[in-house]
Amino acid sequence: MKAIKLTGHERPLTQVKYNKEGDLLFSCSKDSSASVWYSLNGERLGTLDGHTGTIWSIDVDRFTKYCVTGSADYSIKLWDVSSGQCIATWKSPVPVKRVEFSPCGNYFLAILDNVMKNPGSINIYQIERDSTTHELTKVSEDPIHAIITHEGLDAATVAGWSTKGAYIVAGHKDGKISKYDVNNNYEYVDSIDLHEKSISDMQFSPVFNILHYIIQRYQLILGRCVLLYKSSKNTKQTVH
Repeated sequence: MKAIKLTGHERPLTQVKYNKEGDLLFSCSKDSSASVWYSLNGERLGTLDGHTGTIWSIDVDRFTKYCVTGSADYSIKLWDVSSGQCIATWKSPVPVKRVEFSPCGNYFLAILDNVMKNPGSINIYQIERDSTTHELTKVSEDPIHAIITHEGLDAATVAGWSTKGAYIVAGHKDGKISKYDVNNNYEYVDSIDLHEKSISDMQFSPVFNILHYIIQRYQLILGRCVLLYKSSKNTKQTVH
């Protein structure tokens, strides 16, 4: 199989995401534009222009109607995928390090960095849609909830929704993982100490509801141990 090289960003990439169908790729980088690509041939479908700083994170909803970006320019933007137009902007007091849609597509989370005396938080925003067309009808002007960094934890670096959206799981700068109950007002459930370094990424398996954690250094080297944490039972497994 021949690799396809996607050329377009001027500075290093910060995140790349597939849509649910796998036919589109969404990418962002340390320049101020995000890009949308056809995954089959690497052709760039278009760019999302409007940020004025590094775009740290991007995600697309399950319907491939809207995508969301979080930036170092202290803002979150919601985009119409088909037109490339920005349809909503939320201001933040600090850089936004991560964004992710909920599995249902009616919410998204945003991680606010712990700088300039901000304690760091995971903010939840709501998007209201038409139940038939899934078109946007209303967005919340302010977050409907903010998960403030829990006592004993360093600020979150990454976060995601469990496969069915019942929990939010966060990775932290101190290598810990924490879990929050969405259906109980995002109440803190527990945390475990998994890594020695800051956690730079984590992904849920869409089939087995297993969360894969990728730490910032060393763990991706062939032969190293990878830790898997079953969020539904608060247990961890070690796979070699």
